[in-house]
This record gives sequence, structure tokens and C-alpha cells, in this order.
Amino acid sequence: TSPHKPLLPHPRFRGKSKAGWYGDFVIQTDDAVGQILKSLEKNGLAENTLVIFTSDNGAEIDQTTATGPFRSNKGSVYEGGHRVPFLVSWPSGGVGDGNARTPGRDSDELIGLHDLFATFAEIVGDDLPDLRAGGKGAEDSVSVLSAWRGESLPARPMFYHDHKQAEDGAASAIRMNNPTVGDRKFNGKWKLFFDAGLLRRGEAHPVELFDLHTDPKEKHNRLNDESLKPLLEHLTKLALLHRPGPVDAEGLMSAV
Repeated sequence: TSPHKPLLPHPRFRGKSKAGWYGDFVIQTDDAVGQILKSLEKNGLAENTLVIFTSDNGAEIDQTTATGPFRSNKGSVYEGGHRVPFLVSWPSGGVGDGNARTPGRDSDELIGLHDLFATFAEIVGDDLPDLRAGGKGAEDSVSVLSAWRGESLPARPMFYHDHKQAEDGAASAIRMNNPTVGDRKFNGKWKLFFDAGLLRRGEAHPVELFDLHTDPKEKHNRLNDESLKPLLEHLTKLALLHRPGPVDAEGLMSAV
């Protein structure tokens, strides 16, 4: 792993990135990963070793170039706060070919790092905790092994929580791709934002709505688009359904 700070790139990497010591340390991390992969190949272990390269969040606020075209930075509900690269290889498991010189395969499926729990459980043939029997762990985790193999995943909501950018640090958002509401399908990568009331009191007050498919930079708020009202109500109900804690019917109706 590469620690957050202090940033201490080895002297032979300093100045290589033209992006300060942070960029130099990323180059050093890339070099270290390359050494690991070469070692696996040399020892005949690459075929049956599951290798994952990813990050736990977006770049810090002072690293404006590291989030690419996405809005905001680490700690934010916007895409720049949590959209990260995810590269995986496990040739004998049908995931990639293990060859860094080939282009590999892209997937547009929606996954989160919390899905690793259920994915690893499927790989080793183990059961997840029985939540109905009082078990704990993997409450929001879904196996994404099929997505790694190039298949599609069932539609499901994904939640994001703010801990830095919002005024009180409790803003949240629900994301869902191509949801169907009644007999109508809303094509797009929809993301609905709520103020802190959802997490703190179980009250859903939508504040922004974006389609990441057409607006990945989250610039065009479509909350007041009348044609999207059924989608807005659907996502709001889903958010209340998944929000921990009791929400009465009156609160649900007033929220949508």
C-alpha cells in the first residue's frame, strides 16, 4: 500500500512526474506494482493470483489535477471524491489475461470497494453473515465477480456519504443506473443528492440530480425537470428505504 502522508518519494523518482512529490510518489507506487507483477510472473504465480489495484477515495483538495475532469475532491459526495480506478487480474479465474501489454477489457458496471467482501466470499465458496439471524458484516456488499468477467450486474442503488465538503458533513447521494419506474425506463447514470436530513433524521430533501452519462462533471442540476419527477420520487423512496432507522409512512410521503 501507499500511505497518505508523509510523501517521501525515493530520490530516483523525484521530479519525474512534473506534478510535485505527490505525483512522484504515484510513479514510485507504479514502479513497485510493476516489480510485484514481474515477481509473480517469474515464479509462475501470475496465472492464479488475484491482483487488484485501486484507491480508497479521490485526491486531496490541494491535488486539483489528480481527479481529472471530475468535480471536487476527497471527502465529497461529488464524483471527484470517490470515483477511483479499479484494475483487477486473475487469469485462471476468468478475469483478464494477466498481461500488462494487452489492452484488457473495460467494464461500465457500478461497483464499490465494499463489494470485495461478498466477491471474495464467492471466490472461496464461503457464506456471508446471516443478517436476519443477527450476523454482522457485508450488509451492503454484493459479489461483482461476474462484472470482473465481463458480464452485467443486476441494477441496484449505491450510496455516497460526505465527510468534508458539506456544511455539516452529512450530505449524501444515491446512484442508480438505468432504473425502471413503473413501465418506464430512465436510461442514464442517475445520482440524486440529499441534505443532511436523510442521515440525521430520516427526512429526504433532494437538492441536486445529475445524469453522469451525459454530465460526468455534474454541472447541470436537473432536479426541477418535470419529465424526471417519477424518477425523483422513485430514488427518494429508495433512499428512505435503505436509510438506517425507522421512517414512518407520513415521513415517506412528505419527503417525495
